[in-house]
Amino acid sequence: MIIVTIFALTMPPSPMFEQKFADQVDADRYESFWRRLGQCHIRRQVRT
Repeated sequence: MIIVTIFALTMPPSPMFEQKFADQVDADRYESFWRRLGQCHIRRQVRT
């Protein structure tokens, strides 16, 4: 399972959204969407 968390640019960063994905391709697409928007920090965790 891949967990992608989107954080606001506030200090300290506060989590805005968190999604869990079973498929890496879906996680990549979600992460790239947020990277294109900018104005946020992205954290990716892989859980087995």
